[in-house]
Amino acid sequence: MKNKNQMLSILIAGIILLQFACDKIEPPFVENNNIDTIINPTNNIQKVLIEDFTGHKCGNCPRAHEEAEMLKTIYGDQVVIIAYHIGFFATTNPPAAPNYTTDFTTPSGNEYDNLWGISAIGLPQGMINRNNYAGNNIVNYPTWSNIVQDYDNDNDGLFDNIAVLKITNNITLNSSNIECAVNIKGLNNSTNESKVVVCLVEDNVIDWQKDYDSSPSDIENYTHNHVFRKSLNGAWGNSIGIMTNNTDTTINLNQSINPDWDINNCSIISYVYNADNYEIIQVEETKISNKN
Repeated sequence: MKNKNQMLSILIAGIILLQFACDKIEPPFVENNNIDTIINPTNNIQKVLIEDFTGHKCGNCPRAHEEAEMLKTIYGDQVVIIAYHIGFFATTNPPAAPNYTTDFTTPSGNEYDNLWGISAIGLPQGMINRNNYAGNNIVNYPTWSNIVQDYDNDNDGLFDNIAVLKITNNITLNSSNIECAVNIKGLNNSTNESKVVVCLVEDNVIDWQKDYDSSPSDIENYTHNHVFRKSLNGAWGNSIGIMTNNTDTTINLNQSINPDWDINNCSIISYVYNADNYEIIQVEETKISNKN
């Protein structure tokens, strides 16, 4: 009887061990003090908004486009990009000209340029979450990589800052209209007024672009990505007050579809910023084509 009990105990222990040994542990993994820690990719982290100020006649601007795309490739959805065409390098040629006749400028982009004096500095320029670096929130593209890497202190490919709010873009696409319900949920308490801006950007826009590193330097079929097309609620957005833990706010917006846009290449980007200093608190991008 004693031998039977011992054998039964061994059998049960073996079954339990086998059960745990067969559990599937999903990546990504991070080694921490020699212990493999499971990182939940759905954890709410603060994402990074790269605002790329550019122009189709700016021959150095493709290098900034490449830098932004490299960071997007490394960090995926944690990085969101908006490209504003502004200033002298965004001017158009007469309609009868063979090139550079498309006007990519927008009223919102012009307002940002007027506030921060970006095109007067010379393009390309950018902002990373509109934070201040070395006394300035306008930064040239060679420094973008180092700034974005600062959000990933342990170099595991995941940003480390915990988000104070979560944004969800709920999109309904009709034949000629986009309905967007943007939900902002507080995850922590803040002390400053926040505002939300909801905008539409377009990828895969084929048009002219000057590139000093190409020969010829005027590229006819350049692929423009993240092109800022329209702010659904103005350049400075709507106030959502002072966010606190579990505050739940929804902004409902409608936008008619411009026939010049390929809606299948468009996304809605919503970002919340500090109304006092314009710093980005959180940003979220949702592709419209995924909502058909």
